[in-house]
Amino acid sequence: MSKLHAVSTFAFLCCAICSAQTSPGLVVGNHSSLEWKAPGSLPPGAEYHLIFEDPKSHAVQFLARFKSRYDFATHHHSYDETIVVVKGKLIFESAAGKTALGPGSYVRIPAKEPHALRTGKFGGCEIMVSMKGPFDALGMTPAR
Repeated sequence: MSKLHAVSTFAFLCCAICSAQTSPGLVVGNHSSLEWKAPGSLPPGAEYHLIFEDPKSHAVQFLARFKSRYDFATHHHSYDETIVVVKGKLIFESAAGKTALGPGSYVRIPAKEPHALRTGKFGGCEIMVSMKGPFDALGMTPAR
């Protein structure tokens, strides 16, 4: 197992362990049999697989994948968000600048922090997202 694969697997397991504290039971997913859905709230080219939603707070954990040259315009969320790159490369943009993230890399984004996600010329990517409350995407601005 490569070091990057081990890091992304460890991050995924940490999130799964945290969710197990409020989850009704053990859930094991096999990547080859995941059901991917197109979200109605995001630009075309995105798909997601819901891993967990807390029944009380509606905090969520999900996998998302974006096609090549995908552009999730500048937006923010009502709750803190953590993103871990599982596959491919993701360009993360915020007031601090642009950062290319590869497998095993992560970013923690405070609530209301404007940011954008892009795949650029790198091709598609897959990420794991954990939010402390229900998913929303607010204040979207047009792509640059």
